[in-house]
Amino acid sequence: MIRTIPRYLPALRVHTWGGFGSQLFTAYLILKIKERYPARRIKIVLHTSGVTKRLPEIIFDALGVRTHLIDDHKRNRGLQGAKDSPSSAGLNKSVRLKLLAMLEWSKLIQNANTDTSFESVRTWTLALRGHYTQLTIEKHLVGLLYEFLFSDFESDLYDKQGLAIHYRMGDLLVLHNKSPIAPSRVEGVVEKLEQAYCLNSILLTDSSSKDAACFLKKTKTLKYFKVENHESRATLKICAEADIFIGTNAKISIWAAIFRTFVFNKDSFLPTELSWCKIPGEYLDFY
Repeated sequence: MIRTIPRYLPALRVHTWGGFGSQLFTAYLILKIKERYPARRIKIVLHTSGVTKRLPEIIFDALGVRTHLIDDHKRNRGLQGAKDSPSSAGLNKSVRLKLLAMLEWSKLIQNANTDTSFESVRTWTLALRGHYTQLTIEKHLVGLLYEFLFSDFESDLYDKQGLAIHYRMGDLLVLHNKSPIAPSRVEGVVEKLEQAYCLNSILLTDSSSKDAACFLKKTKTLKYFKVENHESRATLKICAEADIFIGTNAKISIWAAIFRTFVFNKDSFLPTELSWCKIPGEYLDFY
């Protein structure tokens, strides 16, 4: 365990991409680093690049780390339009992969996606560049993260729900290679629940009420649900505290299930597309 680190060493740069759910995995990683390597200085590098521009939704400074924003969304879109010859593109990729392998071998860079990679972090490691989604989930760190997120949250602004459905639509409604979870699958779960849960229910989405209504108009039951669109933290709080939770293919759904498992000991339903997430199965069912 690294307890004493010379101050002249550069801070460990932890890169993060994606929206609120991805940033939560980064926040969890920060807590894990600070516990295991308490003397290590950390700098979060926030990237805006992605299919859509991703802005910071978590105040990482409150975790005792410095942050730096790189607005590379527009730049990467421009690069996607550049024309490289097939041989040049292949050569560049080959060189990058070899360079990355060398940097990982030397422990200068790790992806920290797994426990093995995290354990490979050394005093001289300069950067972590990954998605951080396959680290073992530890109960006490989840509790710390929940407190960090919601210690100042005015929960009385939102009613507790019998059933909360988090339905990711948003950009999935327009992308050619991805789509939202089929409504029939979600309805299949709803139909198996006790009617009492459905009397006080809500469907939370990242789309407008109009787009959600259009997407759900042919459903048997979901079209009658109260549909709301809140900011990410409120959405997560409502889903985490509901009596029953049904998630879809989104990292916010994963975190709702994580908090429900480790903080509230409550059941969650997630689609099989998220079966890779490392949540104990006692309170989790896949559909």
